Amino acid sequence: MSPVLPDPASATAVVVVGAGPAGMAAAVQLAEAAVPVTVLDTYPAAGGQYHRTLAPGLDRGRDAPSSGPSGSSGPSGSSADPVVAAFTHHLAARAIDLRSTTTIWAATVEDGPTPFVLQLAGPGGTEVAGGPALRAATIVLATGATDRMLPFPGSDLPGVLTVGGAQALLKGQGVRAGERMVVAGSGPFLLPVATALAEVGTEVAAVAEAQPLTTIARHTPVGWQHRATLVEGAGYAARLLRHRVPVLDRTAVTAARGDGRVEEVTLSRLGPDWAPVAGHDRRLAVDAAAVSFGFVPQVGLAALLGCAIAPDPVWGDPAVIVDAHQATSVPGVYAAGELTGVSGAPGAAAEGALAGLAAAHALGAIDTAALKERGRLQRRARARQQAFAAALGRMYARQNGWVGWLSDDTIVCRCEEVDHATIRRAIVDLEAADLRSVKLTTRCGMGMCQARMCGDAVATLVAHHRGEPPSDLGALSTPTVLVPVPLRRLAALATTQDAAPAGGGHEVRPPTDDQHDRPPTPDA
Repeated sequence: MSPVLPDPASATAVVVVGAGPAGMAAAVQLAEAAVPVTVLDTYPAAGGQYHRTLAPGLDRGRDAPSSGPSGSSGPSGSSADPVVAAFTHHLAARAIDLRSTTTIWAATVEDGPTPFVLQLAGPGGTEVAGGPALRAATIVLATGATDRMLPFPGSDLPGVLTVGGAQALLKGQGVRAGERMVVAGSGPFLLPVATALAEVGTEVAAVAEAQPLTTIARHTPVGWQHRATLVEGAGYAARLLRHRVPVLDRTAVTAARGDGRVEEVTLSRLGPDWAPVAGHDRRLAVDAAAVSFGFVPQVGLAALLGCAIAPDPVWGDPAVIVDAHQATSVPGVYAAGELTGVSGAPGAAAEGALAGLAAAHALGAIDTAALKERGRLQRRARARQQAFAAALGRMYARQNGWVGWLSDDTIVCRCEEVDHATIRRAIVDLEAADLRSVKLTTRCGMGMCQARMCGDAVATLVAHHRGEPPSDLGALSTPTVLVPVPLRRLAALATTQDAAPAGGGHEVRPPTDDQHDRPPTPDA
């Protein structure tokens, strides 16, 4: 079958947003179906955080991990991975158009055969090759997730960063975040990052896991289908043992101190609800602290396009609702990977492949029989990984006793320097009833990150002080501009809109109420 190509010819049939495991898998399926596909990614090389190694153009120093090759713009990571190998092959054959260091800063939905208009920018809002905008008939969203950072006194000090940030520095720049570090938070991501740091010479003073090891062990899934993942985790633990890195459970970094940058942290013993246990604190001298509590799906672009979003049943975070074919509530938009619910790289790759197949089928590039047959193994992999993600949700269930770590002057929103006392006053004294009211009263979420870093913590604090679940409080930030760009880009877009013919304006169509309640469709 031949795909139905968009008109005008300058537009592309499919845009895949994100070049991690999900995005690469989607692009591979589309390329194999002979569908023109453009992949947009913020990073210099494809592969995402999971497959990332040293950034192109950088010399590999003594600090850099040697976990795999990195091409000039192709995927980093192990060439043994079948998705990476297939993506590299199609990239070399020019069946995939990869646009690296490219960010979508705005998106609109119009009428016509190429309804999706994506506004593009390079680093710092610079111009990108191919023009400032890209039109598409279909979009596959694979925007991934960001680290969840819970605030504590001193968490805004230089030298305190996320676990993902420490990994990105090491893999992307060949730089260690510190000479003597603590890796803390909760979740399976702590172990591989601590291992990577230890193996390039960082003194990892401790790995602090907030959850009790008994809880983790009790809910660890067993069975041959999860054997590889469990062996991988055990391998990290063994390597940390060889480096004499202590792994502490029921422990968290609850404060950081230093003159101009972090110089020491407080490690506190935690109760079952993660509230600090009095009299069980100790200080640890470090020059960097990597702290993360799992991941939060990046749903900003999906929300801007009007996709229905609801709390993920495993983690409770806002996630994009999809059906069995990874289709969202917006016709022509598919979503795959962590933004539909965090389940790990194998699950993301399976979802990406299914999204790519569904998009190819919708464009007439493959028939229904091919859709079912090619997706058979991917559906099994998706189900297997979703079951594992559910187990992880029980192993690392987030508790809200961390609110007890906060002092009045603890900075919660780093961009706008809003402290805990200001947020509490907005709720208790000014009777802010939802996240939007808190934002307007305190400026939380109005800074450069647009609530990507503080949104989850603010929602938890508001829910705590009001005694309501976070899902009932609305969204802290629903920006129409996703990332900071120079004002000239906004002015140019406004000029384009003013010149548009009647009926051709750039108006985002929000989801209707029935789309938010739309149940998943049964698999074919």
